Amino acid sequence: MKNEDVSGTELEMVKTRAKANLIRGLGDNNGLAAQLAIYQARYGDWRELFYNIDRLQKVTKEDIRRVANATFVPINRTVAIVQTAAPAATPSENPGGQQ
Repeated sequence: MKNEDVSGTELEMVKTRAKANLIRGLGDNNGLAAQLAIYQARYGDWRELFYNIDRLQKVTKEDIRRVANATFVPINRTVAIVQTAAPAATPSENPGGQQ
């Protein structure tokens, strides 16, 4: 994403998914109330929920690249090493019955 633009198809697919998720979250009274409360608390205006759809539609490939270049930098890197633990010895593998 830092070196190549996302394709137009990928960008539209992500926009469609994000809008669908947002709208799905408003599917019942509980979801609507929760989203309105979140936007009121986070942004100070519940109407931001509906402006968000318009902003989402305006995202461009250039926006994606700009944010990727600002975000994916060495200082933001986290490295994790995952190792599988050796299985514990079973009694049949442990002669003499000592544990």
